[in-house]
Amino acid sequence: MQKGQITLYLVIGVLALIVVSMLMQRPTGAPIVAPQEAMFDDAVNYMRDCLTQSAQASVDHLALTGDILTESTVYIKDVPRAIFRGEGDVPTLDAALEMIREDYLADAVYCSSELPFDYEITASAPTANLSYSDGRITFYTYYPLTVTSSGKMRKVFNFAPQIDYTLQEYLDSARLTVGAFLVDPDYLNVTQMNLLPMKYNLGEMEGNLYDVRLYNESDMNSNYAFAVEVPQ
Repeated sequence: MQKGQITLYLVIGVLALIVVSMLMQRPTGAPIVAPQEAMFDDAVNYMRDCLTQSAQASVDHLALTGDILTESTVYIKDVPRAIFRGEGDVPTLDAALEMIREDYLADAVYCSSELPFDYEITASAPTANLSYSDGRITFYTYYPLTVTSSGKMRKVFNFAPQIDYTLQEYLDSARLTVGAFLVDPDYLNVTQMNLLPMKYNLGEMEGNLYDVRLYNESDMNSNYAFAVEVPQ
């Protein structure tokens, strides 16, 4: 073997040892993140938290009122409560999700203007689509956001807050409840009420109005409230 070949093999071996050494020094399991993707994580996390709070507030708004958009309401402890006079007055799942979506966007638009960091923020108005599956509402949100500081920039577009809330079950239970009142205005159909997948509390109000609160026994913080008007 010639001297030049031996030298070449030695150089290749040294380079191989250097590469292996560099790989071994990187912590195992550490994600490889492009620098621009890791910048401004505090701002992105704040936006994610703010949008989740907006999503929760919009779900709570529907839960407290029964129907966010209806003009047929009665005030209970200063909270407007939707009045249902028939099973058809209870919102459908699609209608309820649309109410929540509009309420969410009206609040979410302020998240980008309230970032508590010394960054330059450029944002467009958010848009969102909601989906419901297995007791969970997902807010697929497109929110173009550019964060800039010291000549560095990061762009973020998509967020997807999720709120656990058994919306479909509450709406189904509300229809059964209204139907149970209307079977006989003077007699609540307890048999039908016992078919509810939810528990219920009833409070008689003025005249022929009843205050109804449905709740999930496994999650006492979850509820859906409305008023029922029975024929006189």
